Amino acid sequence: MVVCWGVCFSGRLGIAIALRGCQGTGKTMVGKTTGSLIDAHYLLVDDPRYLLGEFNAHLAQRIFLQADKAFWSGDDSGVGRLKSPITSDTQMLEHKGVDPIRVSNYSRLMITSNEDCAVPAGLDDRRWLSIDVGQERRQDGAYFEQLHDHFFAGEKGARNRAALLWELLHHPLDMARLRSPPRTQALFGHKMRTLGPVYVFWLDRLTEGATLPGMGWLEVVPKARLRGAYDASCDRIGQRHKGGDREFSIALRKLVPELSTTKCEVSVGSEQMDNADQRRVHAFRFPPLETCRTYFEELMGQPIMWGETTA
Repeated sequence: MVVCWGVCFSGRLGIAIALRGCQGTGKTMVGKTTGSLIDAHYLLVDDPRYLLGEFNAHLAQRIFLQADKAFWSGDDSGVGRLKSPITSDTQMLEHKGVDPIRVSNYSRLMITSNEDCAVPAGLDDRRWLSIDVGQERRQDGAYFEQLHDHFFAGEKGARNRAALLWELLHHPLDMARLRSPPRTQALFGHKMRTLGPVYVFWLDRLTEGATLPGMGWLEVVPKARLRGAYDASCDRIGQRHKGGDREFSIALRKLVPELSTTKCEVSVGSEQMDNADQRRVHAFRFPPLETCRTYFEELMGQPIMWGETTA
C-alpha cells in the first residue's frame, strides 16, 4: 500500500504499477482501497477503450487510474497510447462531437491483471513497477470480506480510511528508490513476452546451459544445426516469421557481442558407417556460458535466476 501511494501520489514519477496474479489474490482490492482515499479523482476501468479509446473526456479530473483484469492484449498499436498517460506531461481530451483539447496530465496508472503478459515492457523500460501477488490468501473469502468491511463498512470504515490516509501522508518516502523501481522477476516476464523469437530461443539455451538442446555448452556449433534448433523452437511456440539466416545471425550478435565465426568438421553420412566422410562447415564460436549469461543480464538490465545447467 505504501509503495502504491508513493508511486501514485508523490509527484509525477513517470512510473506505473502492474500487479500480476491469479484470481482471488486481492489485486483489485489494493487499487480500490488506495483510490477510495481520493474517490472523486479515482477511476476503475475493465475495458481498454476507457483508457485508450478515442473519446476520453472522463479522464479529465482523474489522478489515479486502475485498469483491471486482462488489459494488455499484446497489440503493438496500443503501446504508445498506453505509455502516454504514464510519462506525458499533457494529454489530449476529446468529447464526442467536440474538438479535442490539450490539457495537463495528472494521472497515475495501475494495472491489475491475471495475464502473464500484463504490460508492454521493453528491454530498457523504466516505466513499470511490476509485482507478482502472492497466493497465500487466494480465494480466502472470509479474509477479504473482513478487509472490505474494515475500510468500507459505514462510519467505521470512513474513519479507518481517514486513518490510513493520515498514515500514508506522514510516512517517509525514499524518492530516489521510487524513481528507480526494482527490476523484478515479474518485470522480466513482461519483457520476454514482448521480445522477438531469437531472444526467447536464446534465453532457453542459456537457462538450460546448452547451445544445442540436451548437448551441454558447446562453444563451437555448426550454423546449420543452431539454426535448425531455432526453427524447432519457433515451431513449438507457433512463431511463423522466423527470418533469414542473416537476420538470425545479426540478432545473435546483439545478444552475444563476442560471437565469432569459424569452421568445424562434421560427419557426413550414416553414423554407423566406418567410412563416414568428414567435411568442414561454417560455425559459430561462443564465449563461455557465464559470459553469455552476463551479456544477457546486461541487455535485460536486471539479474536473472538461472536454472540448473546440462552437463
